[in-house]
This record gives sequence, structure tokens and C-alpha cells, in this order.
Amino acid sequence: MLNGDDTPGGQPGARFLLLGPVEVTVDGRPVPLGSRAVRSVLALLLLNRGTVVPTERIAEMLWGHSPPASARTILHGYVSRLRRQLAALPGDSPADIRTKPPGYRIEVDGALIDLVRARDLAASAGADADDAPGPDRRARLLRQALKLWRGPSLGDLSDEGVLGSMAHSIEEFRLDLVEQRVAADLELGREGLVTAELVRLLDEHPLRERMAAHLLVALYRLGRRADAVARYQDIRRRLREEFGVDPSPHLQRTYERVLRDDPLLLGSGNRPAIAAGRDAAAPRQLPPEVGGFTGRARELARLRELWERRRPTEAERAGSGPRIVVLAGPPGAGKSALAVTWAHRVRHHYPDGQLFVHLGGADGRNGPVPPDSALRQLLVGLGVRDRDVPAGVAERAAAFRSSAADRRLLLVFDDAASTEQVLPLLPAGRDCLVLVTSRRRLEGLVVRSGAALLPLGMLAEDDAVELLAGALRDVGGEIDGTNTDTVVELVRLCGGLPLALRIVAARIIAGGGSGLATLLSELGDERDRLVRLAVEDDEISVRGAFDVSYRDLPPDHADVFRLVGAHPGSEMTDHVLAAMAGRPVREVSVVVDELASRHLVDRVTPDRVGAHDLLRLYARQLDVPDTGPGSSPRHRMVAYYLAASERAREALQLSSQPVRLEPLAPEVELPELGDAVSWYDREWANLGQAVATAEALGEHRRVWRLIWSLMPYVRFRHLLDEAGGLFERGLAAARQDGDRLGECLMLRGQVSVALYGSTGLPAALDRAVAASEIAEELAGPELVAATVADLFTVRVQLGLFEEARSVGERTLTLYRELGDVAGQAMALNNLALLDQNEGRLDSAFARCLAVRELYRITGRPFHEAVALNNLAELAGELRRWDAARDYAEAALRVAGGCGATVQEGKALISLGDVHRASGDEELALATWRRAEELLRPTSSPILREAEQRIAEAS
Repeated sequence: MLNGDDTPGGQPGARFLLLGPVEVTVDGRPVPLGSRAVRSVLALLLLNRGTVVPTERIAEMLWGHSPPASARTILHGYVSRLRRQLAALPGDSPADIRTKPPGYRIEVDGALIDLVRARDLAASAGADADDAPGPDRRARLLRQALKLWRGPSLGDLSDEGVLGSMAHSIEEFRLDLVEQRVAADLELGREGLVTAELVRLLDEHPLRERMAAHLLVALYRLGRRADAVARYQDIRRRLREEFGVDPSPHLQRTYERVLRDDPLLLGSGNRPAIAAGRDAAAPRQLPPEVGGFTGRARELARLRELWERRRPTEAERAGSGPRIVVLAGPPGAGKSALAVTWAHRVRHHYPDGQLFVHLGGADGRNGPVPPDSALRQLLVGLGVRDRDVPAGVAERAAAFRSSAADRRLLLVFDDAASTEQVLPLLPAGRDCLVLVTSRRRLEGLVVRSGAALLPLGMLAEDDAVELLAGALRDVGGEIDGTNTDTVVELVRLCGGLPLALRIVAARIIAGGGSGLATLLSELGDERDRLVRLAVEDDEISVRGAFDVSYRDLPPDHADVFRLVGAHPGSEMTDHVLAAMAGRPVREVSVVVDELASRHLVDRVTPDRVGAHDLLRLYARQLDVPDTGPGSSPRHRMVAYYLAASERAREALQLSSQPVRLEPLAPEVELPELGDAVSWYDREWANLGQAVATAEALGEHRRVWRLIWSLMPYVRFRHLLDEAGGLFERGLAAARQDGDRLGECLMLRGQVSVALYGSTGLPAALDRAVAASEIAEELAGPELVAATVADLFTVRVQLGLFEEARSVGERTLTLYRELGDVAGQAMALNNLALLDQNEGRLDSAFARCLAVRELYRITGRPFHEAVALNNLAELAGELRRWDAARDYAEAALRVAGGCGATVQEGKALISLGDVHRASGDEELALATWRRAEELLRPTSSPILREAEQRIAEAS
């Protein structure tokens, strides 16, 4: 609710001010923020509230394209300072800066930011439940918004760069509010109060044409007709001399009315004084506004931007047609509701008529409306007698263009089926606005008619909750502590789909608001969710909306759409869909693009596909043909992921000579791998789903093979705690299949979890011994060497140093016999670890130097980063602080270059130790905090090292 005093001073609690000097205030008193750079960082984060701002963008703002080498550390220091200041603000954490790769995001209630407050007030001034607010309320709301400015936006930060362009945009927003407020004052007959203000503003901004039109009206009403003419001639001269263009059609029409003493310029009550005259017979066909419409602030702002956009040159204006906007989105996204809502907001700008045609693109019974029928409806709406409507599409289109010529019309074409259906319906005049809604993107209108495409997604959670809150208020209820979680969960189950939310709202109203728990229970069952999302005997239902789009698909498109449901993940690639379909990737990609154009799937990236939760549930409930044992789409999906993951494992090469496994998956078409770690990052969730699918299909060998293929990535990202359950499942599958090799490898995986995870070492030695015994039984030299190395590491961790040394020497001998350089490096590293634990630091340091050189030879940056971190740690224990700094910085560079986040964190811990040793406690603490942020998403025990140092220093 927008009320109360919105002036920046005197407000209780914390406030974040951007409309003037950048400040944070508490009870009206400024909080010291520090340097210009710190204030710049805060301003950029606030201007992008709720969105991750990449570190590179912040650095560009601060230093341009030449940031210093220590930019990340300096930036982290700025953010740390801001965090401390924000944490000290009164109240329940009014703001928080969170680290979210690739940068930072600020979480703060928009009501505490003056710019957001101004935008909310402006939005309230732009619409009401039934129509635009009356001019008196509109003027009051706009004055309230304008009072929030304390000076030039962003103050001294507005002179250049990223913030300079943002400050300019805010200034444009302020001037727009001024123009809207003046328009409201003119409707109220306050021309005597605004004339002097308009003269001053136009002296400062001489080319603002809407402001000039307001001044012409005000001067005319005050009996200063000659002054109005002179003002128009002045701005026309400026526009021609500086830009080579004529005034806008709106300003020209206002001038023409001044010349002919149009009585409409005098205004009447609340009637818009600067609107064109209205023909009493002009059509008013818009449907009623949707009751309880909520959200869509971003889309409404974009519509306003498109509507107000000026064309820069006369040539472009002369060659332009009407403004056309396509609102495209999936079934149930609320396209029609948004189009009708926006049309009502701007309808008074189109006094020659508002026409509405439902084109039936999703009408499963009657099919799309033919263009000739739609044209008949348009012509009759414009006053052409039915008997005078010509025959034929071309003749009717020509007659419509003639009837619409020189008129300012608003046309809404709802539910278009195709570009070809809409093209004949377009008027030629540039003063018309055409809104088209469609389940398809209609790129043809963009290419052929210059239409703007506005994709419509799901409602944000806050807007969805507000929609259901409105339903509760209608029956005398509210969202409170007893039902908040229930409402939020209902929103989640609807996936933000407006149609689903409105159905839930209707059911809340029908039940008097008392059946929230029952409704939640009904929707919680996936099997019945789509059935429950229906009202009026299923005439209005989510499933019905989806059915229409699905039945319109060609058979091969329907096949691929069903596979999106058969895939267990929320995102997938064209390649896995092609594997599931048994078709070439290029064919499936074309089909996916068409499905995306129909908004049945989403193109997440050029090769990744997603779909709305309810659409995936719908697709999952469609029948997928079973092509026989071992060859169903799910079998082919598991085979694809196994082949792709084993290739990525080979590319990552974190172990020494890998154990060679015989090919198990059939030939499948794989994408270019690129960076193996990035591939694993993208596919981690899907690989887990593939393991579960293989288990359900009883494919035991593929279960443990898939799990083993994840091992390098698990080690690289330190996801060992997460992977613990996987190796247990893999071990069970290998034993059920009687596969001794699989059993050995899964035991090794469990040993790694115990060694490098955060769960300690219970039973690790027994597992290592069991794995070694199986390796000796199988007599594979690579496998024997790897299991002996595991035995060595476990014994060192358990403090069994005497037993460990002989095992370590044997490991080194085995890898030398194999000619495995990486294996030798690993064995030497383990012996260095033993030396370190026994206090022989010089020996450990010498071994680690040799390890680094071996890893350089093999070209393994991840392992080189590990060796450099070990050298930095050992140098610190030896109090060789300069060497420790050099090795830690080298580790940071190498780890950052290969994306080894855990090793970056380890290097930062060592750098913090160096800073502490040099007496710079503040920089040490900032460095450890940066390490903690990097390590927090992992299950690495190194995280505890960072936390311990921070606790000691705080």
C-alpha cells in the first residue's frame, strides 16, 4: 500500500537513497559509507536489486578497462566494508550482500529504496482497478513521487561510465513523471499554476515535445494564443536545424487545434484536455479489464517504453507503419489479460476507436479465424455496412487500410495462430497501435512488419502470492503466520503459471478460504495435479489449455515433446533428446526450435532445452511408446549419459593411468565436449537422474559405470559428501551383478569420500584393504597401484606412519614400473604428506618441488595447483613468508585458470596467513572471508580452515 510521507528525510528505520547523493540513512540521519568507490559499489548493487552483478562489471565501473592486478581483493574489501555497515543497521537485517557467482547480489526490501518507491508510486498513478485513476489522485501520487528527489540522481557518481548512463535514465524517468503530473493538473484546470513551470522546464529541456504540447494547451487556455503559436514555431525550428525532423504527430495535432480554436482544448471536467476529438460512433470493443490483475511490472514497463519510443529521423518516420507488439508465451501465461490491461491504460490516446478480434489460434474446436472473416469484423466495427464489405481477402484488406487511414486506432488481435493470419489485418497508419497475443513467437511479424516481440514468462513469486492473497481478501481472509507456508507452496506447485494461479484463486474463493490445506494436499500429488487445476466442469483447465497446443503438433514434433516429459531432468540437451528418439541431432534441433516457438519448451541455451514444471508434468503423463527390452527412450538416455560422462572422465584425467573399461554404451552422437568441468557442472543433476533411471531399469553395470565416471568431477569440486550415497548404491549394483571390478572401484570411491570429505575415517581402512585384495585378485597393474596408493593415504590419515612409509615406497615403485609420471607425482606427494606429519618439513618441501615439476610435465593444472598449495603451506610452516606468498599467488592463478574453486580457496587461506604474518590483520581477514565464500558451496574440509581463521580473527 502506498501512503504516508514519502519525503526522504524524517522516515523511521533504514533507507537507501539514490535520488540525489547516494546515501544510507537511519531515522533520517546519514550513515558514513566511506569512499566514492564504496558508494559506487553500493549504488550499482541497489540499481540491480535482486540481480547478480558480475564482478567484471563492478570492476569496469571502478577502473574502466584497466583494473589493477589486485582488483578482486580490493573489491572484496569494499564489499566486506559494506556488509559490516549493513549488518550494523537497526531492524531485522534490512539489507544483505550475497556472493553469487559470477558476482554479488544485494537483497533489500524495495520499499526502503527511494527509486523503487518512486516507481511504485508512478505505477499506482498509471492504473487502477477499473481504469486510470482520476486526475486529482494521479497528480497527488506523482507529486509524492517527485518529492523523493533531493538533487541530481546519484549525486557526484553521475558524471561518467556505467553509473552515468543509469543516472541519465533516472533523469528521463523524473521528467516523464513531471510530464504526467502536468497532464493531470491540466485535466483539473490548473493551467495558471503550471504555465510558469512549463516555461522553465522547456528552457532546460527545449526538445521535450510532450512538455511543449502541454505548454501550448496551457497558454491557449490563458488566452495567450499567439504565445502558443510562437512556442510551436520555436521547437519546430530547433528540431529541423538540429535533427532534420518535424515535430511529432501529437504535437502537430495540438498546434492545429490551437490554430482552429478547437473547443476540446478548453477541457471539460476530468476529460483529457490534450486528447484528440472522439467520434461518437468510434468503436469501443475492448473486453472488460481482468479483475485482480497483479504483477507484470517489468512487462508493463517494457510496453510503455515501446509505446513511447520516438523515431529519430524523418525518413524513418515516413517509412514506418503502426506500432506492433507481439505478446508471446505458453498456454495459460496471461497474454490476453496483459494485452487487455495495457490497452485500457492507453485507450484514451486512441479516440478514433479500439477494436478487438479473437483470432482463435488455440481454438481446438473451430480452428483459427480466417483473415477474411477477421477483416469483415474490423470493417463492420469501423462503421462499414455489412452489405458494403467487399469479397476476397485482398479487397477487404485494402478497404480496411482505407477506412483506418489517418485514424488513431488501437487494435488487439488475441490468440493469433500465425504471421500469415495477422499480416492482412494490419493498418498502414503510423498512429495506430497493434497488440497481438499468440502462443507462437511470430518472428515473421518481426521481420516483415518491424513488430516488437515481448516474451511472457511466469509470474514472480511475490506477484503470485499477491494474486492468491487477493483471493483470500475477497472472502475476508488474509495471509498470516498460520497459512503463509501453505500459500507459498501452492504458488510453487503452480509454477507461477497465471492460469493455474487463477484457478487456485477461484477455488479459494469457492471454498471461502477455509480449504487451503485440502487444496495443497490435492495439488501435492503429481498424478492428479493437472486434473485438480480446473474449474467449471473442466471447461477452464490447465490440461485443456495444454491439450490444444499438443493436438496441433505434427506427429514427429509430438514425439519429441513426449520425450521432454520422459527425461527426468528439468533441462536437457538436443543431443540426449536425439539419442532418446534414435534420430539425428540436426533433425531433433529443428523440431525443438519449433516447439520453442510454440512455447511448449524453452531454449535455455542454443543446445539446452527446458520446460515449465506443469508442461513437463503434462508431457510426462503422455504415452511414450516402448520399443522393446533395452531399447526404450529411457534405456537410450542412460546409454547416452554413460558414453558422454566416460568421455568427460577421460578428458578430465585427475587420476594417473586410468583403469581401462570395455565399451559398454552403443554409438551415440555426442556434442563437442569443450571444457570437461563445465560439462559436468551443467549435467551434474542429469547424471544423478541417469543413475536413478539405470537402477529402476535394473541395468546394474551401467549404474556403477556411471557413478565411476563421475569420480574425477567429484574430486575436482570436492562433492564427496554428496557422492557418498552414490558409491554405496554403486557398490550394491556391482555386487548384485557379481562384477568384481565394479566392486573394487566403488570401494575406492568410498575410500575417497572418507579421505577427502568431511565425515572422518570410519571403516576407511577396511574398504581400502578390501579394494586392494580385489585388485590383487584381478591382477591389473594400474588397479593394484591405485589401491596400494589408497592404503598408503588412509594409513597416513590414521597416524599409522611406520606402516604407511613402506606402502608409500611400494606405490612409487609400482608407478615407476608402469612409466606413469602422474602416478609417480601422486606417490611423491603422499610421501611428502608423510614427511610433513612426522615433522620433516625440509624433506617434504623438497618432495613437493619434485611433484610440481612432474605435474608440469604432464600438463595437469589442477594437480599443479595442489602442489603449489602444498608448497605454500609448507613454506608458511617453515616461516619462509616471501616464498609462501609466491607459491600461494601462483596456486591462485593456476587454480583460477582451470576453475578449481577448492584450490583457489586453499590458496587464499595461505595468502591470508601471509598477510597476518606481516601484521595486516584487516587484509588477512578479508582474504579468509573471500576463501570462505568460494568454499561455502562445497563439502571440502578446507572450508573449516577458513572458518576457524575468521573466528580467531573476528
